[in-house]
Amino acid sequence: GEDYKYIKKILGYFLCLTLLITCKDKNGHEGHGTENEDYYTCPMHSSVTSDRPGVCPVCGMDLVKKSNGSGIADEAGNHENMLHINEYQQRLANIKTDTARIKTMALYNTVTGTVVPDETEINTISARAAGRIEKLFIRNPGEKIEKGVPLIQLYSEQLLADENDYLNTLKNREKFGTQEKRINEFIEAARQKLVLWGLTDTQILTLEKSNEVSPFITFYSPVSGYITQLKVREGQYVNEGDILAEVSGLETVWVEAQFYQDEYLLVKNSPQISVAFEAFPNEEYTGEIVFYNPSIQQNSKINLVHIRINNPKEKLKPEMMGYVQVKQSEVKTLTVPKSAILSEKMRTIWVQIQPGMFELRMVQTGIENKHEVEITEGIKEGEIIVVSGVYLLNSEFILKKGNAIKHQH
Repeated sequence: GEDYKYIKKILGYFLCLTLLITCKDKNGHEGHGTENEDYYTCPMHSSVTSDRPGVCPVCGMDLVKKSNGSGIADEAGNHENMLHINEYQQRLANIKTDTARIKTMALYNTVTGTVVPDETEINTISARAAGRIEKLFIRNPGEKIEKGVPLIQLYSEQLLADENDYLNTLKNREKFGTQEKRINEFIEAARQKLVLWGLTDTQILTLEKSNEVSPFITFYSPVSGYITQLKVREGQYVNEGDILAEVSGLETVWVEAQFYQDEYLLVKNSPQISVAFEAFPNEEYTGEIVFYNPSIQQNSKINLVHIRINNPKEKLKPEMMGYVQVKQSEVKTLTVPKSAILSEKMRTIWVQIQPGMFELRMVQTGIENKHEVEITEGIKEGEIIVVSGVYLLNSEFILKKGNAIKHQH
């Protein structure tokens, strides 16, 4: 009996040991199957997975091998606002980083201005005598013209009379005989009347040869530039001295802006004033004050200011709107490039925690300029932030974890 009990006990121990080994081996294989087996996924569409190589049905890219046992990926999965992407995905998304730095930022006040012609470059075309506008060769202000092109044709009976007077003086030259000096004086006097009309040497020579008078005089542009004012219409009668048109070169222009007195005190001491234009967002123009005219409007002192800007490519045209930047103060503060900021429901930044690991952070921002933004809360100096590919990172985050960022405490 005792031997039987002993043998039974030994068999029991052996059975338990067998079961333990079997369970341990089974669990080890299960863990290997869920954690350490490789699988394949699309670099751009992480929801697409396969247990074998292939191509993504969404975009056609080759699937890349990944491991379920990645420690970094596990860490990202355990943090609600973190995202892990491998080097290949970073290259595809063009991920680039920069460092949050303390910089001096200027606080600007922006004043709207308008491009107007530089008054020192305006050429005025006036009627040399009374007459009727017979023809306009240009129709619209703003047209670009070249020097010497016809602008306006004027009909004048006075011109007809002066041309006849000149031709008759030439014909009567022989009657004066020996009084050549006197007749030449008459001829020159008659010729000067035509010159005052605006006739060129070529036109006067043509008149002499053809012996045909015309009541029409054509005015030509004295310079290359733009029609800034067209003050007449066809059929209109004008008096001597009336302005017909204005032509201005645009190699320099003025930006006209209005400043309150405190703003003017800031801008008048600036050696260079910055002006930006929506039409050319990647270009910055600088100029200097050439004129100001203080006036009183609604009990406030307003200063009308003209800022001269070089415009060698003539890209700036009259009536174009610009934004004059008036520096008010400077402050040393934590800044990041503007491209790092995601502005959707809230302002966020992607911070690189370690290679391949990124954290989405809510931030508070302060002043900003064309290129940089002040950060008042959310990141620290020296942290590495993403400045390129932020929207692709955000799309991957939404795909994996949903649209809601969890508040940091």
